Amino acid sequence: MSGSSFAFGSHGNIATEEFVAHLQATGHDTGVDQDCLTEAVRLAREAVTHSPATGFLGPAGR
Repeated sequence: MSGSSFAFGSHGNIATEEFVAHLQATGHDTGVDQDCLTEAVRLAREAVTHSPATGFLGPAGR
């Protein structure tokens, strides 16, 4: 998820898994399967790590 360039005070991006965790921690039922989300994040990070563009983008994060 990311901030909107049209909304005043909107900043940067937030990882989906962090947003889902926040919603769940504050009592919201997201309907998101945490195990599936964790696996999706792992696969996405692996794909970015092995991407030819990685050298241009820098480290993928965690």
